[in-house]
Amino acid sequence: MDLKHMNLENLQALWRLVGTNVGDYISTNSYEMSVVANSEWPNRIWFSDPNYGGYIHEITNQFKLENFTIPVWDDPSNDLGKALEACGFELKSEQYGMSKALNPIEEASNNLSLKYVTDQESANVWSDTFMQAFGYLIHPETIMKTRKEVNYLLGMHHNEPVGTVALFTNHTKIAGIHSMGIVPEMRKRGFAEDILLQTLNIAAEEGASHATLQASESGKHLYTKVGFQVEFTIKNYVKLKNNKQ
Repeated sequence: MDLKHMNLENLQALWRLVGTNVGDYISTNSYEMSVVANSEWPNRIWFSDPNYGGYIHEITNQFKLENFTIPVWDDPSNDLGKALEACGFELKSEQYGMSKALNPIEEASNNLSLKYVTDQESANVWSDTFMQAFGYLIHPETIMKTRKEVNYLLGMHHNEPVGTVALFTNHTKIAGIHSMGIVPEMRKRGFAEDILLQTLNIAAEEGASHATLQASESGKHLYTKVGFQVEFTIKNYVKLKNNKQ
């Protein structure tokens, strides 16, 4: 099984779903775009043609890209990264593509419970909790219009939300773990690991064979601890508002 391909396919399928159901999704021979107005996610452009050189200038000239992220993988010579920088983009962050075979039962401490988003009120709470954890917005409308395909879950401790996670299993039976975060004042208490292990159990119960995710540097240790392995990296480029190249 090509877990790197499955990881990226799950991630891209989620971007396509959100763009199609909530905002705008554009697919060409050279690139794909998913954008939601009045939101900060997904707002991604990614390249489907390795001969990307001219397309960077094309999309830079065609679209207003200040709030877009362009993720880059499979770029060992850094040619795409250099081309983006020449167009006024800057490296914002790096992530690690990771995967793990799912076990029937993952032992969780049960310090919290997971609550599914089922209505507008819980969607509002998930969006607010995510904003506290990550500092940017996934609009409640996005959650409501995709919750039939994506399981949005709230980590609850003493009936208070402390974290979020989204579980997206596409047709490949790969369970993508997305948007997992803990609000700042509740960190370093084991809640992240508990949310992760309970989510993995849900994915296994739903019939997925592997879980995939994209980890930040700060989150990589937790995922490695529970058995995830790094397979590739993603570099995320953005064009800042004051950069008018």
